[in-house]
Amino acid sequence: MIAAIDVDGTGRLNIADFAHVVGTAATKNPTATEEDIIKISLQSLARKRAMKTQLRENNLKQKLRKMDNLFKTLDTDKDGKLNLAEFSTGVKSFSLSWTDDEIADCLRKIDSDGNGYIERAEFQTAFYNACIKNPDLGLDEIVPAALTQMMNKGELNKRFVQDFSKVAGGLRKTKKSPAPKASSLGST
Repeated sequence: MIAAIDVDGTGRLNIADFAHVVGTAATKNPTATEEDIIKISLQSLARKRAMKTQLRENNLKQKLRKMDNLFKTLDTDKDGKLNLAEFSTGVKSFSLSWTDDEIADCLRKIDSDGNGYIERAEFQTAFYNACIKNPDLGLDEIVPAALTQMMNKGELNKRFVQDFSKVAGGLRKTKKSPAPKASSLGST
């Protein structure tokens, strides 16, 4: 029930919002019973929640269209994929001061099939999730944040593997003790 009337999506019913809606319902319906006022209030909150959800979904759809347009803009040779030069131009357009090696490394992280290009599907996979998780941010914030996170995650994974190898190299396997023989278990 709360999910249907949770206007701000926090999972909680804000008492101030509820009091406002109840007060408005009581003012507009002075002859209504308390039960009817509560019912009208809950219906009003549910409508507000639905409207906010619809606005958010429309915003997300617009953002995903803008992301598609960004891909089309970056794909200057219009072959449906981003080569290193096109991707590099895109990275630099978001004011990321990365070296050419870092940009190439990021391309490799997005390039899931390893062909040296970022196809539209790979681009969408990399950035759509960031749009969904950050519906209130603009592309100018989402794209650099997602790229930076990809680079950091890759660097953390690389460091973990290196550090783990150092730790694991110093470990010795323990020898298992031989299991007791069945005949010696029952004797006294």
